[in-house]
Amino acid sequence: MYLLDTTAIIELFRGDTSVKAVLERKRNDCAVTSVSYLEIFTRIYHKELKKEKKYFTHFFSSTPTYFFDLKAADESSKLMSSLYKRGTPINQADVMIAGIGIANKAQGIITKDGDFNEVKAVSDIDILLI
Repeated sequence: MYLLDTTAIIELFRGDTSVKAVLERKRNDCAVTSVSYLEIFTRIYHKELKKEKKYFTHFFSSTPTYFFDLKAADESSKLMSSLYKRGTPINQADVMIAGIGIANKAQGIITKDGDFNEVKAVSDIDILLI
């Protein structure tokens, strides 16, 4: 299973063909996280984006979702600790998404966010930059 990072989910909404091409190859093997839900819906509620709310409500209800539980928190803590030791900490939400992926034995993360290369440097999870 591959997790879609928030950037990939947003680019899919925007119609990005590179994201669509990756999803065509991995169509039945993708999931999202509760962290991406938080990131996306915070903006939707703040800006009162009706079209986006409808799209993302349907998207999240029809896509398998993994949650930030204690196992994911533990994996995220280990990742962030490793990043701090290297002097390369990244956005906490990205570390949480990666921690969810590791805790749930995801094969990788599909993203447009180059910060995930730092995660790759301290873990075995595959990062597909699109």
